[in-house]
Amino acid sequence: MTHAVGTRDMVPGDLIPLATLKAAYEREFLGTLWTHGDSGHLTPYVCEHSHGDGLKLLQIFTINQRPNYHLVRVDSGWKSDEISDQIDNILSAIEEECGRAGAYLDQPCDRCGDTACKCGEDYSADEAFPALDDRDGCSWNVISFAEMLHTIAKRNAWPN
Repeated sequence: MTHAVGTRDMVPGDLIPLATLKAAYEREFLGTLWTHGDSGHLTPYVCEHSHGDGLKLLQIFTINQRPNYHLVRVDSGWKSDEISDQIDNILSAIEEECGRAGAYLDQPCDRCGDTACKCGEDYSADEAFPALDDRDGCSWNVISFAEMLHTIAKRNAWPN
């Protein structure tokens, strides 16, 4: 599911086309959370939106969707504290672009106590990834511009 979420001015990170980033990073991998018994084939998602100059990639692993992850272009000048300050805005932008995973209740379920109940008959199944389920938090990792270029070259993702 891809759709435009709005317009913005170009930033330096746009010099690497979104299609190139998707070709380099949206590749299936065998993800394992704890043991080989919980392994599964996963594909990361490169988000269309960008924050700042877009010359750094941020890997975002939500607790409920790890080891799969979203990749977002962020400002190359952002240090850990700026990323931490912006993480709610970044997660909101991912949700706007990809949708929300899971049916949320206004009040916790009487049986399981969860606001994203999965025990009731009226439960609607989670939306498939890349829809965002960040209700239990996330962790993140920075991919530098140099590392991004190395990955693009290694995976021969530049357009012909």
